[in-house]
Amino acid sequence: MKWLSIGVGRPIAVLTLLAVPIHFSITGSEVRVGHYASFRPEIFPLNDARRLTIVNVKRLQGGHSHETKDLIVDFADGRRLRGNQVGDGGTSVQKQLVLQLLISKTGLTPQHSSADGMKSSATRRPKAHLFVAAPV
Repeated sequence: MKWLSIGVGRPIAVLTLLAVPIHFSITGSEVRVGHYASFRPEIFPLNDARRLTIVNVKRLQGGHSHETKDLIVDFADGRRLRGNQVGDGGTSVQKQLVLQLLISKTGLTPQHSSADGMKSSATRRPKAHLFVAAPV
């Protein structure tokens, strides 16, 4: 039983410790994003922000319509910051405080975009088939 707890507990502890640096923080002049297993945060200077877009996406998950919102900031060096970059991928930037804070810090006017991720079975692309030709 002792070896089982070591065999199960140790990998869980190591993987959890690697998740400690994950963060998203906004300071007066920059945004810092920490990634999994990286102790050096990615730094986005707010004075280099060029475009700010608020994206609304509707998705069909489990038979229910689910709307998510994201904030995308494009920078001069080509990098892109997503508002829910640190989230679990299924959450949305719902806190108006984060939106208003990034808008006020960058001084940019937000553009709005929406996408409909719901597709019916009639509009889906057919599955690709792989055909292998026999040698002649």
